[in-house]
Amino acid sequence: ISKFFSRSYGLQLYGNNDAILSSQIDQWLDYYLQLKVNNVVLVDAIPFLNEYFERNSYLVGYSLSLADVAIVLVIKRLGYQPSDEFPHLSRWFSFITSQLPFPKPLTAPKAKVAKVKPATNKNTTTENVKSTSTSTNTGEEGTCPPLDGAIEGEVCTRFPPEPSGYLHIGHCKAVLLNQYYAQRYKGKLIVRFDDTNPSKEKEEYAENIMKDLETLGVKADKVSHTSDYFATCEEFARKIILSGNAYMDDTDQETMQAERLEKKESKRRNTSPESNLELFELLLKGDPSARTYCLRAKIDMNSVNGTMRDPVLYRFNETPHHRTGSTYKAYPTYDFACPIVDSVEGVTHALRTTEYNDRDEQYHWIIKALNIRDVKILTYGKINFINTVLSKRKLTWFVESKLVDSWFDPRFPTIQGCIRRGMDVDVLKHFILSQGASKRVITMEWDKFWSENKKKLEEISPRYMAVNETNKVLVRITNVPNVITGHSVQVHPQKPELGYRTLRRYNEIYIDQIDSINLKVNEEIT
Repeated sequence: ISKFFSRSYGLQLYGNNDAILSSQIDQWLDYYLQLKVNNVVLVDAIPFLNEYFERNSYLVGYSLSLADVAIVLVIKRLGYQPSDEFPHLSRWFSFITSQLPFPKPLTAPKAKVAKVKPATNKNTTTENVKSTSTSTNTGEEGTCPPLDGAIEGEVCTRFPPEPSGYLHIGHCKAVLLNQYYAQRYKGKLIVRFDDTNPSKEKEEYAENIMKDLETLGVKADKVSHTSDYFATCEEFARKIILSGNAYMDDTDQETMQAERLEKKESKRRNTSPESNLELFELLLKGDPSARTYCLRAKIDMNSVNGTMRDPVLYRFNETPHHRTGSTYKAYPTYDFACPIVDSVEGVTHALRTTEYNDRDEQYHWIIKALNIRDVKILTYGKINFINTVLSKRKLTWFVESKLVDSWFDPRFPTIQGCIRRGMDVDVLKHFILSQGASKRVITMEWDKFWSENKKKLEEISPRYMAVNETNKVLVRITNVPNVITGHSVQVHPQKPELGYRTLRRYNEIYIDQIDSINLKVNEEIT
């Protein structure tokens, strides 16, 4: 039954018409039946699956399939719980279950404790109580769960676009969800440009991102740049070095990548904090002797989570920054700057897609290592479209190769491209918010979106007529006077409130060539 629905409704869970992938899924479904019938097999299955997921993220291919759904369901039913004994299986199990809509038991909601603050009026004992919202919106915003620990009037969210391209349809979900939660809790929305990589960033992109946000009706309470906090990031880098939680490393990129995969420590890992700080200062100055070095966090090279194996925090880049010019010679990575600036700017809730799941642990480690204010994270699934490229790197290639007019080409999935193609902004916002903030990665068909768009435009679009200039055909009508007359007609046949236009009537009209071919003698045409 599940295979039938996958084929019939294009759920992309059964190999996507790839015979080899489909056969591999079938093998795992047979294995599922063995586990379902014989519970004892589960004892042998756990070590086997753990070993399998040491090298794979999914059972078949590189995306979620019926195989993942079936196996996770059966081991969940048989009572499997994630444990440190089987880290690879636990990682896969947690990741897959976060994307599936498992029903929750019907239990009474727990009471939330309101936050109480002393009243400002010293002559009264009345207290101002701010309640914490517990409702889940199920209207046009789909399923948007309440924010953990959210206090009305104190919530602060942020949308951190990188100015390395124009906003595309995938960014809409991020910015609209951040705006939704800020408005829901009467809080603030920060738009912060993540400009930590001068090699890819341009002022043109930043200007057009602001233009796109205006198009979407998003008004930020504050617009900032990570580059506003470069000096702050440098101070925190010095702090983490002196605490012994970071070190300077000149291992080449290829070797570093291999060592991280092999869980092998760098030869520079145990350098003294004093020596590391000296090298870091040279790196900030762009000294030639330090340019091959980068600053790495000293976390855990044996971690199951690859992002915790001493990630890079700072690196050299001599490309002039589009805002700060040549003031800085080394820049923080996004993973280092993001938790710092979130904390400093007062962000209470950071909305991040599921692709950052592994990095969330790193995010909290940096906050703890620097002893700064914590930020709560809400995870949600990305939105993708069938046969659509949303990678800014790949979109940039199309633009630079001049295969499209520009970022606003109507064939592009950018906001400006969609607008040129006829997208109605209100339809787009409703369509995105109707997906909610679930953790499932959603892959949509464009047909559904354009169908919703057409419904809206049908109601508001004036009706006009035109023919193709190059293929027009002149038709003379014998029973109409050879005089031009004007007649008032509605611009929309069912919407007189939209107004009227003047229709000119004459005995000569133009029609498209393809229509003229189909004309027949004595046929009545309108």
